[in-house]
Amino acid sequence: MSLRVAAALESRGFDVDLTVAAGETVAVMGPNGAGKSTLLDVVAGVLRADEGTVTLAGQELAGPHTWVPAHRRRVALLSQDPLLFPHLSVRDNVAFAPRAAGSGRRSAREAAYSWLERLGVRELAGRRPHQISGGQAQRVALARALAAEPTLLLLDEPMAALDVDVVRELRPLLREVTAARSTVLVTHDPLDALLMADQVVILEGGRVVEQGQVHDVLTRPRSTFAARVAGLNLLRGTWRGDRLVLADGAEVFGGSQGCVEGAAAVAVFAPRAVSVFASAPGGSPRNEFAVVLSEVESRGDVVRLHAGDLAADVTPRAVTQLGLEPGAAVVFSVKAAEIAIHPA
Repeated sequence: MSLRVAAALESRGFDVDLTVAAGETVAVMGPNGAGKSTLLDVVAGVLRADEGTVTLAGQELAGPHTWVPAHRRRVALLSQDPLLFPHLSVRDNVAFAPRAAGSGRRSAREAAYSWLERLGVRELAGRRPHQISGGQAQRVALARALAAEPTLLLLDEPMAALDVDVVRELRPLLREVTAARSTVLVTHDPLDALLMADQVVILEGGRVVEQGQVHDVLTRPRSTFAARVAGLNLLRGTWRGDRLVLADGAEVFGGSQGCVEGAAAVAVFAPRAVSVFASAPGGSPRNEFAVVLSEVESRGDVVRLHAGDLAADVTPRAVTQLGLEPGAAVVFSVKAAEIAIHPA
């Protein structure tokens, strides 16, 4: 039941080639405007691409001479807004999906009760949407999506509008129902990807800039967004000899693996690995970056310093001693042993 999307939409700068294997959950991440919702709309049949194809389980859903309407694609789309029908009971909201697919009234209601039971909200069957909480409404919306027996499940940040406690309850449930079902999950939360997905895809500017196993992408990021999600610093450059040379000519030393002479590479290191000085401390093997602080952010027992795309974690005492505040010129220093350099 694999999905293959190879589609482009010029007006949105969207050009994506993506495959989801049968039974696989792929998390799609990226900054606002990266094309995540466009991807889901193209797959669901809400939006028609200028060119390319969408194929699901061997059937072409969209192509130069093919267009299968949304209601016939066996694709279910669940967003952060449950979009329940306000005039229908919870039971009838869920039964709507199999009824729309051609099931009889009795079998549709049986399917509704079955999914409501599985999702732990059967007792809400007789209520209307305005009589249930946001977390309960999202469970009902998920039950409705699954009651349609979709070949593919599309989840567009389904937990973004929910309270933290509700998310803790809903995440394991989503993981369970997507375990053996082809699923595309759009999310901003790296924990969703870590706990629910087999693969992660990073979109930037309507293009796939990185994809792979979740652990690999978040521990060895090759894109700025993935590094930011993983809480890491990332510097781009070209591998020359035994070092990474940045665009401004600065050199970065660190442990490398698989780098090719003259090829693009990235240096990755954690904010906690950065030491901050009022002036260059010198010594070897250290990497030093003269920066100007743009933001000082409290994070519990540490303070995160931002300087453009770089970040450092220091103690509150260091902030006081060094007079660290936005606009201060300082030096970020990182030992070579703390930096991993790998192909971009």
